[in-house]
Amino acid sequence: MKGCVHKKLSLIIVMLVSIYLLFCGCGKKGPPVPPRREKPPAIEDLSHRLDGNGLELSWSVPEKDSSRQPDLAGFKVYVSKVPLSESECENCPLTFKAIADVPIRKKAEQKQPRYSETLDSGYRYVYMVRGYSQDGLISEDSNYINFIIE
Repeated sequence: MKGCVHKKLSLIIVMLVSIYLLFCGCGKKGPPVPPRREKPPAIEDLSHRLDGNGLELSWSVPEKDSSRQPDLAGFKVYVSKVPLSESECENCPLTFKAIADVPIRKKAEQKQPRYSETLDSGYRYVYMVRGYSQDGLISEDSNYINFIIE
């Protein structure tokens, strides 16, 4: 008789623990959420030098703002090129096209990345640069550089 009472008592304890585990949990149920990833730091000092129709862009490799930001792997250079024959529209959005990829080889060697090209006459140009990380995260736009080549 004592064995039967122990079995019933064990069964009741197992059922109570199962019910407790079924209805109690660690919090809100839902799909797992990956940790929030921050964008790489943005370039803030894009500058240029014009020599006739030759253009050279340069900028500094930005420092990370927090340990959660990924390291930069390189930079994409973008241009908006509009013929002077088209009227200027102040409120129209700019359409940028990626024209170059400037990878970071070693930070110690490349504190001031550069990009150069020869420009065509008769266009209004706007340039900007974005940094990117190894895993594909892209920074915000840099400051814009704009000028006209007549």
